[in-house]
Amino acid sequence: MNSEQIEICINEYGDDIYRFCCFLTGSRDLADELYQESFLKAIEKGNDVNGLEAKNFLIGIAVNLWKNMWRKEKRRQKIIVPVEFNGDYMSEPIIENSTPYVQNPLDSYISNEMTDMVSKVVNELPDKYRIVVLMYYSVDMTTQEIADELHISKGTVTSRLKRARDRIKKSMEDSGYEI
Repeated sequence: MNSEQIEICINEYGDDIYRFCCFLTGSRDLADELYQESFLKAIEKGNDVNGLEAKNFLIGIAVNLWKNMWRKEKRRQKIIVPVEFNGDYMSEPIIENSTPYVQNPLDSYISNEMTDMVSKVVNELPDKYRIVVLMYYSVDMTTQEIADELHISKGTVTSRLKRARDRIKKSMEDSGYEI
């Protein structure tokens, strides 16, 4: 990608890509780093992509960079004794409340609690499920687009989405929410 394509992507899809990075990392600091690294990697690769294809290309780069960062951290933890880190993790869930204007304060409170719970459950999913769920719901990618970016079959994406939904539903029911 050249600088003009990057600028267009930032203007058109920057918010979506940043939100995805926030969901993926759970930390604004890590999301900032991942977001920047994704665009730098896209420039480095030099692929000529435009429009929605560019957005999906950047999301795919972000996922791969995150996996690499995660693997590197796991290797470090095997070598070095881990020290507890109280980083600047987000106190509020990033999942936006998709409920339209709610007049009743109780309904609003319940809706916010449900959103918080879903966000917590999604963040606790294993990465192979969490990444697919985030790509599907937060970035609105199709199962085929996810499959293409993760280099897995469409059937694998579909089964991971189903298993993730089942886990989310079970966790919500175990917590006393009616689904």
